[in-house]
Amino acid sequence: FGVGPFPAATIVPPLLTEIRTRHPGVCVRVEVNNAHYLAAHLRGEELDFYLADVRNVVAAPDLAITRVAPLPGGFYVRAGHPLLALAHISAAALLPYGLASVRLPEAVQAGLAALMGLETGKRLPLAVECDDLGLLRSLALTTDTVIGSTDAGSIVDVQAGRLVRLEVLGVAPMHSDMAIVSLKGRSYSLMAQFAVDFIFQQVAHHSGAKPP
Repeated sequence: FGVGPFPAATIVPPLLTEIRTRHPGVCVRVEVNNAHYLAAHLRGEELDFYLADVRNVVAAPDLAITRVAPLPGGFYVRAGHPLLALAHISAAALLPYGLASVRLPEAVQAGLAALMGLETGKRLPLAVECDDLGLLRSLALTTDTVIGSTDAGSIVDVQAGRLVRLEVLGVAPMHSDMAIVSLKGRSYSLMAQFAVDFIFQQVAHHSGAKPP
């Protein structure tokens, strides 16, 4: 199966633990990449399904798209970051420190660019664009870079006091809208169905939604 960067950091580790514990004889291959790459490999029948932000999925007649649940997220910085000394943090105040994120849907990029006072149609200037959430986390911990992350992907560092979630004025609650994508007319194997069911449970746990 395939996964985007946010679920790779939050959903996949417990899923692999569950599979290795309960079904040690099963071989698993996980592709961590962006939705465009995963869609191509799904169509090549190299994947049973993939999990990614639905806003990055291009709807097509051959794809079955099943919404799972949104994973809430926001902007994070290291403890002691200069922004934390401000009484009020505006979206524009983030720009001088550099923004880092996974590949964002165009609609999200445009919306954030407008909030930061950029000209209409201008893309959000990302200092670093990387589909590895672990690398983004390391960047936030060692520099003043502001990263975008799901709350679930940052919870360990927040609890340890290493990362802090910013409250940014005028920015509505953000989320990664998870969906499972598969080929229409293709049924899951027993293990693929096991993985899909587990994913629904895990995303529900992180989002507060009830699994189907």
